[in-house]
Amino acid sequence: MSSLPKIPAEPAETTSSNASAERRNLADALAHERNVLRTMIDLIPAFIYAKDAGSRFIAMNTALARNMGTTHIYASVDMRLTRKFRFGERMSLDLIAEGFNLFNRFNEAAANPFYTAVNAFNERSGGKYYSFPTASFDPRQFQLGFKFNF
Repeated sequence: MSSLPKIPAEPAETTSSNASAERRNLADALAHERNVLRTMIDLIPAFIYAKDAGSRFIAMNTALARNMGTTHIYASVDMRLTRKFRFGERMSLDLIAEGFNLFNRFNEAAANPFYTAVNAFNERSGGKYYSFPTASFDPRQFQLGFKFNF
């Protein structure tokens, strides 16, 4: 980006209020140009970004920001045990015990997609950048039940 344009020297008879008004106008024009440029960059569907020397993101468009926060692999071990008890020829009772996520592993459901959070978390693996988790799947759960068949 270009630097701010130089403000020409004011004649001696110009008041300071005129100079401050001109500075405000120049600052407003610059802010408007930056806003237009940012909007144009954000509307492009391709990933646009800039990194510093430490390989940290310093800017990116919304297309990349939406897809930046990836989560770790989902893993869960579930188990179901059943036992059938017969009562006569036509009736039975099934006892059921189930456990979900038996090792109580933390599984991320979603992560913060913004590049500032991705940089702050500072976890990279195999070219993926991980972010702060914002939601998780259920922790360890157990349930008991029975079913009567007749």
